[in-house]
Amino acid sequence: MLCPVLAIASECWMWRPPDCPAKINLFGNASAHTFHGHGAMAVRGGSKLLYDYPEPVRSEILDYLFSPGVGAALQVLKVEVGGDSQSGLGTEPSHRHNEREISCSRVRAFWLIREARQRNPNIIVYALPWALPYWVGVRNATQTTFHSTDAIDYLVTWIQCAHSTGAGVINYLGNRHNRHWGPSSFTVALRAALDAADLNATKLVLPDAAYEAKPVMTPGFPAGAEHITPHVALASSLAADQNFADAMAGGAIAIHYPCYMPLPAMLHSTGLPLWSSEDIGVEANWAGAGCLGRTLNTNFVRMNISSTIVRSMAWAAHAALPGTRDGLLEAMEPWSGSYKVRDTLWALAHTTQFTAAGWLILSVSSGSTGHLKKGGTYVTYVSPLRDRFALVVEKLHGACSACSGQVTGPEPVTFTLHGSLLPRMGSAVGQADFNTPNTSSESNESNSADNFSNLSDESYNSTNQSGGGFASVSAGDDDSREDTRNRTKTGNASACVVINGSANGSDCDNDTRVNVSNTSASNETFDETEFEKGDGLHVGMWLTNRTHKLFKLPPLLVDPRSFSFSFTALPDTIYTISSLDNENLPNHTHAPVAWQGARHRDDIPLGSGEPSEFPIPYADNFDEYPLDASPRYFADYGGSFQVAKDPTEPTNRVLKQWVTRQSGANEWTDDSAPMTLVGSKNVRDVALSTEVYIPEISTSPAVHLSTEVAFYIQASWAGHCLASHQAATFQGVSLVSRACKAGWEQQFVYDSGSGHVRTSAAEPQCITAHICSNSPYRDDAICMLPCSNNLSSSMEYSNQTWIWQNDGSIRLRARLDLCLTSEFADEAQGGPSVKLLPCIGNGTVPSRTQQWTSRSAELETYAGACLRLAADPSQGGDANAGKMFQGLRGRKGYCLRLGVDSTGRGSWRLESGGVDAIILATGPLATPLGAWHSLRLAVDDTMIRVKIDGREEVVAVAGDHRYGSAALLSGWNEAFFDNFEFTPVAELERVFY
Repeated sequence: MLCPVLAIASECWMWRPPDCPAKINLFGNASAHTFHGHGAMAVRGGSKLLYDYPEPVRSEILDYLFSPGVGAALQVLKVEVGGDSQSGLGTEPSHRHNEREISCSRVRAFWLIREARQRNPNIIVYALPWALPYWVGVRNATQTTFHSTDAIDYLVTWIQCAHSTGAGVINYLGNRHNRHWGPSSFTVALRAALDAADLNATKLVLPDAAYEAKPVMTPGFPAGAEHITPHVALASSLAADQNFADAMAGGAIAIHYPCYMPLPAMLHSTGLPLWSSEDIGVEANWAGAGCLGRTLNTNFVRMNISSTIVRSMAWAAHAALPGTRDGLLEAMEPWSGSYKVRDTLWALAHTTQFTAAGWLILSVSSGSTGHLKKGGTYVTYVSPLRDRFALVVEKLHGACSACSGQVTGPEPVTFTLHGSLLPRMGSAVGQADFNTPNTSSESNESNSADNFSNLSDESYNSTNQSGGGFASVSAGDDDSREDTRNRTKTGNASACVVINGSANGSDCDNDTRVNVSNTSASNETFDETEFEKGDGLHVGMWLTNRTHKLFKLPPLLVDPRSFSFSFTALPDTIYTISSLDNENLPNHTHAPVAWQGARHRDDIPLGSGEPSEFPIPYADNFDEYPLDASPRYFADYGGSFQVAKDPTEPTNRVLKQWVTRQSGANEWTDDSAPMTLVGSKNVRDVALSTEVYIPEISTSPAVHLSTEVAFYIQASWAGHCLASHQAATFQGVSLVSRACKAGWEQQFVYDSGSGHVRTSAAEPQCITAHICSNSPYRDDAICMLPCSNNLSSSMEYSNQTWIWQNDGSIRLRARLDLCLTSEFADEAQGGPSVKLLPCIGNGTVPSRTQQWTSRSAELETYAGACLRLAADPSQGGDANAGKMFQGLRGRKGYCLRLGVDSTGRGSWRLESGGVDAIILATGPLATPLGAWHSLRLAVDDTMIRVKIDGREEVVAVAGDHRYGSAALLSGWNEAFFDNFEFTPVAELERVFY
């Protein structure tokens, strides 16, 4: 009998008719659906730092994720087909940066698949792209569409790379993540290409997208299907197009976060299984564990979903990135070896450690799976021969991202075994070989309760529930109250299991005991001695609540007459009851050594060391890595950085940024300019040194500025812009330089044709030398006068004609020895006055006070480094992922860049980014391309010092950014980096000009 669910307000109580059964029959021969396994996603650039952990800690983490009987025991691994483009937390490297090359070794996903299969050879691998490189789909120098023949070739070569690198079969492949999946003809052509490449074992999955209830345009579908929901359109297309249906044979329909949308009809209308291919997406604390444990059950109970894939496998992204830390574990400090196992991992383990893909899930219609009276659900999994089972019972409260949580009550439950499940009971407990039926009748018992010493120190207030039950484990405060994990005691705790009032050891105290009582379904009391030995008819039982994680309880007795077992299911708790009760099942003694003891709370770090900030000093010359490797501790946020040959010395190895075009039509979200983050998020007073090389490019920016665009002319050393005095507009007004702001009085146009530097007003005035009314014919006098184009008035015209040279100086054309000069601050003038003074300096290089830059002339081709870089939390989330560090306003920190601007000039810039973005200093760069340059950016408190090629050295004062991470960055151009180094800095000395 089906029991409907009614959500009432936010509490979401599960309402049931009075006749919903409290006693539940488990029919081994009932109708069932094939179970396709539960798993997790390692995508979106979010797993990079996991790769960088040292051994043996990295293997320990991987054991938690993939090894049976240890942790998550993942049955499905979803990976991204990297496309060198932003996919949420960074970029995954492409195996084909351009159409001319293929390098399988740079794909980290293949390493992860190999590691997973070493631990679980039967793991299912599902891959799909988020974005693709720009060149995919380009025809006649024009980008066409994501779903192109290039895309098919790209996906096929990626899977061939998986085989050639030892990663093995890619079991499933999707067209694209959470975007339109394209015309059915693309899927048909992809299937044909896979078959032609002898990749028949790879099946296809669509649409891998969020459920959309609103009508959308669906080009490529049969007539009449243009304005229907994507999933109905998909079903309609499968029904109408036999070639499309054949291409999808053996695949699946995959949707995202479906907790609110029951779609059992999808299975029947397409003939394909229904998956939730991205789910949960909430903080991986206890509330998130409640969401996950409940979702795994309810996805099937409501929708016949046979596979749920958790976002994310691990949170191993750079710590500077905002976002919901939804990983089953956190691994963000490879330098310290510290990591955390989160509560969600144990909620998932309640299913994955007791089942395998290929098992069966007993149907809701049989009553062997369904809802409980007082909230919660139960799902029964059986082995392929239906002779073994795992029952998952949940009463979890935590809310999900798309759906509210629930409130449940304690509930005595009785389950009765029928049919094929009966012969496997008793002392002949089945072996934990999930994929091959076991016919042995030999008992293999090793699970007495006192084997476990991993209890939390959390105190339990336990009472026996009325009605008779086995486990009575109080969860303490209900979920609406304060999280008590931070109030627990420290130190190891011994398991103390109290059975019918008798403790199993002499070291029991009130803080470490779990009280249980045992009665049969007929209330006949079993002999305690027999119970403690594990003899008789019984099943294994495990529990997870706020304080105990996958805790193995003593065996749960089965009435030998009715083949029933009973216990009281408590609120905010998840249970697994399994006929597989031997040493190969979850047993804390099989966990990594670091997990032994009372380390069950997700706020306690594990690993080889304590959490720590990034180690400084630190240096990397990139020589020890193989080509195409991603160096340690660098996490690409935009572009793609790998070890490559030095373009000037092939025997030397350097770090190369490869990506020269944004993904365009192939992007998944706003693409980020190339940047790789390094270090922790709290780097403060340090110096970053590196060498950079930008190769010559075939096309150069036009060497002129549009006369239609106003821009700001800024002094290169003080963060001041050229401005009219007191924002005046009258004839003869003098000029000053003052803090740059978006005001009309600072907007000027340099016309390279006429040589005028003029205002952007309708009736412009020009900067004029010598003939100002307040100081006529003085060499140093400049002011604003109406612009003259009258060549006959040679004096006036020549006094308004300037040359802006590549060295940054603005010189009077008639007197090239005179430069616009920003003097020291003059309070009476409201800022440093601007005068016309003799050009001075070292040789042909003018003084720092005589160098000017255009804030509007962006560096089009550049490379550089940043310190104290922080992401804008308001730009977090997938929709805004590419905007967090985009442009000067997006780079909230201090960045030093060098390259070529849109005027064709070579220059370097020290910038303070963010909302109040400003160029703190700038200078010319004679040969920006085709030569190595050294740069050093040092920050101490509010002092900033810059050194370029060992010569240029400036100090700026700014207090906008107090701490942050470091990064290397470039424009959409190739760039090379070498001899990267972090060093601590002492107090910086001021330098004056």
